Amino acid sequence: MWVIREAQMKVLGNNVQERFEAELCDVFMRAYPRECRQAGGGAAMLRWVNSGARAALANGFTSRREIAVWLSLAMILGVDFAIDPQLPWVREFLNSVAESEPGDRLDSLFAYTLEYLGKTAGENAELVVRALLRMRAVDFTSLPALEDEAAVDDACQRLRALYPQKFAFQGYALTALNVARQRLRARDLGLWGPGGEFLFVLLSFMLGSGFEHDPLHGWAGAILHPAPGDDRDGDRAARLEGAAREHLEMSLTSA
Repeated sequence: MWVIREAQMKVLGNNVQERFEAELCDVFMRAYPRECRQAGGGAAMLRWVNSGARAALANGFTSRREIAVWLSLAMILGVDFAIDPQLPWVREFLNSVAESEPGDRLDSLFAYTLEYLGKTAGENAELVVRALLRMRAVDFTSLPALEDEAAVDDACQRLRALYPQKFAFQGYALTALNVARQRLRARDLGLWGPGGEFLFVLLSFMLGSGFEHDPLHGWAGAILHPAPGDDRDGDRAARLEGAAREHLEMSLTSA
């Protein structure tokens, strides 16, 4: 089994690393053509593979197969799946003392993730499609301004109505905790007001925590982490909504 470590990469040089990541990129572009098109093509996918490989290595998963499984999990659950507060069961598998081999822990996690998908997405992703269709009707400009506790409860009820299967799997307490965190994160990123906050909460719920720096969703990162000289805070929420709706339509068209 070929095991790759950071020190070895430095010794072997960039060519070995680049070839390995290019091979992985080709695999994922063939396996997930829609997601890769939405991400922006080969260059974006190479960035995604590179960041995912680094994350896998940092968590002690060093073989080629382990890195590939890690990336598969990132594709399904989101770039920050290992630390996503919505997915506490991920850390339980990754830190399991019952399985000493890293690859065995990843395999168990992947098997459970497939069960999770069956319960929340459906056999043919029909539950996700229904949730996306409901998202079309959300009017972010009409959301009421509420105090923190009421705002969290209101967001939870909206998430329950939009995607009841995922909400039921997570439960109210976990969802409420994540909503409260993501509202604060939204403000840090310049999304003030109930509409901007809920938009960020909803995208975190659907795409995974950390979506704003996920190379698969560069459209979000370009708005929430603008380049110097392109910081238009005043309409950031509106631009994010527009980009999110475009992404939504692409997902439904390809579903």
